[in-house]
Amino acid sequence: MVEQKFHIIDDSGIKWWLEEYVSKSAAPYCAKHHLPLRYPANPSIHRYFFCPDCTDPKSVDKAALTQMIYAADKIRAKVIAKLEVINYNGELLPVAKTSTKNNEYGVTAQIMESKHGKQLVIYAGKKGVHNKAQIFVDTENGKLSFDHKDLKPTEIFAKIEATFIDGSKMSIGKNANEA
Repeated sequence: MVEQKFHIIDDSGIKWWLEEYVSKSAAPYCAKHHLPLRYPANPSIHRYFFCPDCTDPKSVDKAALTQMIYAADKIRAKVIAKLEVINYNGELLPVAKTSTKNNEYGVTAQIMESKHGKQLVIYAGKKGVHNKAQIFVDTENGKLSFDHKDLKPTEIFAKIEATFIDGSKMSIGKNANEA
């Protein structure tokens, strides 16, 4: 299976690939022939790349090495712009829409915009049943609340587990022997 790659195509006909999100620079490819571009003799000064099948060099706005770093930054910016973030203790953390399901019950989390700002909403309940328990996490104000109109969390959850900043865990359950 091919690893996930991030890419953009610029106006000069170069497809920039970022093999890993944390890579410092992006690799240039010919958008027409899909071949890796060759570097100029002095990539810290020259502003072009060569495709083995194209007759003309691919001109870029910056020195080749600088353009490679710039392209990687543009790709990361494109990815970051799509992320939803929530403020947790002054740190902006990306929160993806996720869903974890077993055979009978499911849990889904997503960020929602409310009159109080962004909040994390966790839906939990039986699959196929419309009513779910809803937990609201308002990290801006440090509040945790539940929707009183839908299922109560005690009707769904048998055990709650907390993971603390130091990595330690603690759980509580309906039955004393579940903790």
